[in-house]
Amino acid sequence: MDEVSDTIEQELDINSPLAWRHFISEPSVRQFLEERVQHEPLFKQQLLRYIERSKGDKKWRTAVSNAITILVQAGVQFIGADLRGIQVLNADLSYGIFDSAQFEGADLRQVDLRGAWLRKADLN
Repeated sequence: MDEVSDTIEQELDINSPLAWRHFISEPSVRQFLEERVQHEPLFKQQLLRYIERSKGDKKWRTAVSNAITILVQAGVQFIGADLRGIQVLNADLSYGIFDSAQFEGADLRQVDLRGAWLRKADLN
């Protein structure tokens, strides 16, 4: 791994508020974090790392729900993304772009997909 990846790996913490506190219903906190994604590439990479970490690991559900919600609302597109096996509950993915994304085996219970672009996405 390179130095940036090592730093990101070290920053993932199951005790972080991002990992245990739902920010989905807190608009002001979400807006702050969405703006942070747009201005801090390392924060964006950290959120993407939470998504990877959640694949098949239920203990990261809250972190990935927060992470993917923040990323989608910040305008990050997941075109062709490998999201197989992610554990995401109660996330707000409304109006997100997931064309050709792979969701096979993902836990998407109670996820808001209203207006999401899912052309050719695999939702098996």
